[in-house]
Amino acid sequence: QGTTDTDVLLRLNDGLVTVAQDGKFSVTYTLSEGMNELIFSARDQAGNSKLVTRRVVLDTVRPELELRSPQAGALLKTTQVTVEGICEPGMALTVGLPGAGQTVGTDTGHFSRTLSLPEGQSVLVIEGSDAAGNTVSMEIPVVVDTTAPPLDLVEPPDGFRTRDFSVVLVGVTEPGASVTVNGVPVMVDPFGKFSTTVTLQKGKNDIKVTSGDDAGNSASRSLTVTGTSEPAAAAESTWWWAAAGIVMAIGIMVPLTAMLASVAVKGGRKGQEGSK
Repeated sequence: QGTTDTDVLLRLNDGLVTVAQDGKFSVTYTLSEGMNELIFSARDQAGNSKLVTRRVVLDTVRPELELRSPQAGALLKTTQVTVEGICEPGMALTVGLPGAGQTVGTDTGHFSRTLSLPEGQSVLVIEGSDAAGNTVSMEIPVVVDTTAPPLDLVEPPDGFRTRDFSVVLVGVTEPGASVTVNGVPVMVDPFGKFSTTVTLQKGKNDIKVTSGDDAGNSASRSLTVTGTSEPAAAAESTWWWAAAGIVMAIGIMVPLTAMLASVAVKGGRKGQEGSK
């Protein structure tokens, strides 16, 4: 809308515009997305003309906003979290907990803000708007877990001594945790219980148990078990002496061949004498 002389022919981009008797005019023009050029041309009866140009940008698209970290549902092992991503350069943007957003710079099209979060569940809120008033928002649920999983060794006790060549280690930790015994993974049942057999050497045996949760927190316990026997080895050769024969056994008994042969000979002679 505007004013001009009452005796002019007024056009807007080749479309006629009605001018009131007081010289005022008003026109509705449909804009296209992006840059629009409005050209007003006025010509009086003497042939004099004038052009007025106005450039108008129509922006109905919400500004770009993409979160790079943290991911929604992230499990964090620290209370300090850096929220970062990319956005429309120059847009207004706040990042923070609900009702406590902090303004961040966006001139480069990148944003970053480090926040302090409480232990447990939180929702991060990102809100922004562009120069045209289009808005965008995002909510990101995260969980902060800075606590190491519980880890208790039920048996054997530290300092245990045994004549066995192995010991069954039993413990309890957080359900879903990952457990290793001397670096070897061990299965954990749905209740957090685990057990495994550890081979022992004679003397002192150091056993280290580690439990880790999904957030990356870990707990370790160590104990010492002393083995008092040598590990099983190949059976030694044993000698037995029986009657007039020598029997050598290496895991099995060798028949007394000579003795049995002698008995067979004596039996045969007796049978021959009987037939006479």
